[in-house]
Amino acid sequence: MAACDLSAGMLRDVAAQAAALATPIAAAQADTEALPFRDAAFDRVMANHMLYHVADRALALRELRRVLRPGGRAVFATNGARNLERQDELHAATAREHGFTPVRADASRFTLDDIELVREAFPAARMIERRDALVFTEAAPALRYYASYLVDSIESRPADGSHRTLLLASMEQRINEIIAREGAYRVPKSAGCFVADV
Repeated sequence: MAACDLSAGMLRDVAAQAAALATPIAAAQADTEALPFRDAAFDRVMANHMLYHVADRALALRELRRVLRPGGRAVFATNGARNLERQDELHAATAREHGFTPVRADASRFTLDDIELVREAFPAARMIERRDALVFTEAAPALRYYASYLVDSIESRPADGSHRTLLLASMEQRINEIIAREGAYRVPKSAGCFVADV
């Protein structure tokens, strides 16, 4: 078994988890666009919610195909194109209210809509999708989730982080209004994976 990531910190986490499970894992700090493994090295390959961070996704998919043995299986997890769209729209309105320009997150760069791209390297790929929702009956957990990533998705973000206080306060007000009106702040989500047997 091998793990590959550009982040040394992520590889340290993998090594710690592997040690806790007494599972030997080879770790390589490398780019998915140039995997440091021989051809047909693995029976299974997985890219778990990371291909949207890769500059050349087509090249990365070809590399994943290169290291997969005939008879092997590839799994690529990602989000649906409209995943958490309500949260994105609320953030965009809140950002504009304070004079900021919202930006789309990296996750929009590779979604379940990209099956044709996947099929360039894995012609037999199929898509499996799961639809669900985040349901918040109070604002606090929704705000923690918002603060964990989306609050910083603005152009020319202030270096001092002053935007966070403004946006979090406005989001809290908006979410509380939705909860009062609808009984909960419901954010539809969609995630899934591409599966390909070769």
